[in-house]
Amino acid sequence: MAIKERSLEETPTWAVAVVCFVILFISILIEYFLHFIGHWFKKKHKKALCEALEKVKAGKFSYSSIKIIIMNSDMSFYITI
Repeated sequence: MAIKERSLEETPTWAVAVVCFVILFISILIEYFLHFIGHWFKKKHKKALCEALEKVKAGKFSYSSIKIIIMNSDMSFYITI
């Protein structure tokens, strides 16, 4: 039995919205968890771990910014075609 793959245009809007919501929800949970861990490090006076966590947060932010820029440039390429 072969599974027929659909393109994004053929996918129902609600399915795309659910996937986007799940990704966003997971991202917010990770951000909250990192904030909680940072607060705990400061409370326990773990200065080195707190600094390392800040570097991880900064790297995550720059990675996500670059990813958004690349995605937008790809989208604009497809829109112009």
